[in-house]
Amino acid sequence: MAAPGSAAFWLSSRASRTRPESASSPPCTTSGEVPPLFSALRRLPATTEQIFHVDAFLAHEPAAPLTLPGSSGSFALARQDTFGELDVRALLAVFQVPRLVHAGDGWGAGKTALYRDSAGRGSFVVALDRDEEIDAREWAEALATYVNEAFDADDPGSPPPSPCAVESCWIVGGQSIAFAHRARDRPDASGRRHSREAREPPSSPRTRPRRPPTRGL
Repeated sequence: MAAPGSAAFWLSSRASRTRPESASSPPCTTSGEVPPLFSALRRLPATTEQIFHVDAFLAHEPAAPLTLPGSSGSFALARQDTFGELDVRALLAVFQVPRLVHAGDGWGAGKTALYRDSAGRGSFVVALDRDEEIDAREWAEALATYVNEAFDADDPGSPPPSPCAVESCWIVGGQSIAFAHRARDRPDASGRRHSREAREPPSSPRTRPRRPPTRGL
C-alpha cells in the first residue's frame, strides 16, 4: 500500500447507487394525526447528507453500505471512522478548493481509515461512495486541486502525476498519494441498483436531475 520509507494518503471512490425516482413526505391528513412536519422534527438526521438535502431527510435515505478491507498487503486496518458530506466539504474548504458544493453533492457514504504495517508505517485512506459516475468525476477533479494545495502549495504549478496501477498517483514531499475509482453493478442492502459504468468516464448524460446547489458548508 505504501512504498518503503513513505506514508501513503490513499483516496478512493466508487459510483454505486441511484436515488429513488421520487421522494416525498407522508401525506397530510385531517383525522387528528400528527402533521408530517412535526414528525420530521422529532427525528434527527442520520447523516450530514440529510442536513444538506431535505429530500434525503424526508425519504429516510441511509448511507450506502461501505466496507473497508481488513488488510492490504502488509498493512492492517488499525482504525476507521465515518466521513460524511460535511466532512468532504470541510476538507476541500480548508484548502479553498473551488466547486466544493458540487464535489460534496452525490455523497452516498464515506469512511476514513488508518492502516499500519509491522514497522509502524502508516497509510491513511479516505473512501467515498458516490451516487453516479459524474459525482465521482467531480470528486476526482476537486481532488487534483486539493493535492496541489494541501501537499504542494509552496511550489508553482500542479505536482506531476506518477505512473501507477490506479487512476491517479502523486509523490509529493515524500508522501505517496493515490486515487482509485471503482464502478459497481449490484443492488446494495437497501435495494438500490449500483450504476453500470466502466472505469473510464462515460459519455452518457446523468440519469437523474442534479439537486440545486447548497451555498456554503
